Amino acid sequence: MSGLTPVNFNNEIVITTKTLAQVYGCKELQIQQNFKNNQDRFKEGKHYYKLEGEKLKEFKNILDNFEDVTGCKKNTARLILWTKRGASRHCKMLGTDKAWDMFDSLEENYFNPKVAQLTEEDQAILSIVNSSTKAETALAIKNYKEIVEKPLQDTIEKQSNTINELLPAANYTKKVLEDNNTLLTITQIAKDFGMSGQALNDLLHDLGVQYKQNGQWLLYSKYQGKGYARTVQSEIKNAKPQTKWTQKGKKFINDTLRKKGIKTIWEQEQEVLQVQQTFDLN
Repeated sequence: MSGLTPVNFNNEIVITTKTLAQVYGCKELQIQQNFKNNQDRFKEGKHYYKLEGEKLKEFKNILDNFEDVTGCKKNTARLILWTKRGASRHCKMLGTDKAWDMFDSLEENYFNPKVAQLTEEDQAILSIVNSSTKAETALAIKNYKEIVEKPLQDTIEKQSNTINELLPAANYTKKVLEDNNTLLTITQIAKDFGMSGQALNDLLHDLGVQYKQNGQWLLYSKYQGKGYARTVQSEIKNAKPQTKWTQKGKKFINDTLRKKGIKTIWEQEQEVLQVQQTFDLN
């Protein structure tokens, strides 16, 4: 049993008369005679397939090692392929203990090969390989495209959408990091968002980034020591120290506000441009 290679036809496992007789321990003539005497109990397409002419020629061409797999000569002019139901009918007609035992083995190991480990993609490819007619091949290829290519296209489209969403932010980060290392006032940073320095200070306070002490905005302890801001002495006599932001601090503010859905004017313009380019491509 372990040496048998399952034969596939019309997307189901079948077995030849010669192989079936060998498995059941009877003569091939007995199988043929039982079929001849009980043809009304066998329905073509359900219990068996009869191949001859062009259909048989096509089957021979697509089946590797035809003689070894089927046990039939390459020049045979007519071939009967039995389905699992057909093999079951012959088992009942023979009625021997060996036939019953071997049918159980056929059912478990031959007609139901363990393909559970095959992926859906592998099974789609296997259907193309095992298809026996042009119509079956076309259908198998169509199924393969639906199983393999469409999810791949969907993945590519999702990745493209994600890239388009992240591109404005990435470009802004690049723009920030390419700037010189001069310190920035909160008012200078606020202009990027189309708001005043006071409004941005208040917003950062509401977000738990900074607090005001003696008229100066200072970072909370968890943000100190990260290189976001520096205390700068004013050149104006008797003026209070001022907090200024580094480029790293500017990026930190940008990232913090973006998480809240607040984007810079430049990012918003980039998103609009991205949408326009998408429409132009379509």
